[in-house]
Amino acid sequence: MGNLTKYEIDAWIKQDDSEGAAAALGDGDNLWLTRNRAAEPTWVLRYRIHGVRKEVTIGYHTAVGGLRGAREQAAEYRLRVGRGEDVAKTKRIARLQFQQQYTYSTLLEDYLTVNAVRLAPNTLSEVRRIQNRDFVSKIGKLPVADLTPANVASLIRHIGKRSQSVARRGWEQIVMVFRHGVSIGAMTTSPCASLSITSILGVRPPRKERIKLTVDELKIVLGRRCCFSSRFRLSPVSRR
Repeated sequence: MGNLTKYEIDAWIKQDDSEGAAAALGDGDNLWLTRNRAAEPTWVLRYRIHGVRKEVTIGYHTAVGGLRGAREQAAEYRLRVGRGEDVAKTKRIARLQFQQQYTYSTLLEDYLTVNAVRLAPNTLSEVRRIQNRDFVSKIGKLPVADLTPANVASLIRHIGKRSQSVARRGWEQIVMVFRHGVSIGAMTTSPCASLSITSILGVRPPRKERIKLTVDELKIVLGRRCCFSSRFRLSPVSRR
């Protein structure tokens, strides 16, 4: 039985660094709950193998089922370490093998399948059109884990030379695809995380102002093909 209780953990999670909370809580036998400013607290198990100190991540506190789930997973890891297995290395290799299964094309299809119900038909059609033309054709066969910020920035700039609006819509789409990839473990971090559309394309060009003609100007432009009602609405005039 470990040292921690659910109530101690809940109280610790509610604290922040300014309140003098400990950086980690130990449950005993090298099982620790660590604080992560960017995410929720994470369970890790520290161990030694072949004289080398190592650490394996068990997972986020809620994702592993809280204290009980962390203890169960830690017990399994300890047995495997006792048999001479480097569990951190095994987990890292398995993650890399899983990530290599996902090319950009397969990740895109997975994203569209998951979000098919949420996206309107017209939106779904536009995403497929832009993605197939400008992204799948260029990076579709590449493993998403190998894509870099430089790859993304270069691609967006290339599209922007043809159309700024398409490049900006494509950027919005690819950000969501990569977020989906991170959420399912297909990639560790998004290559878009350190980028912004402004850093790639610059400030959005000002929109062209609409030409606003007066009624008299409209009469000159349109000639005798239409006339105006008292409310200045155009109405067709039938030819005689």
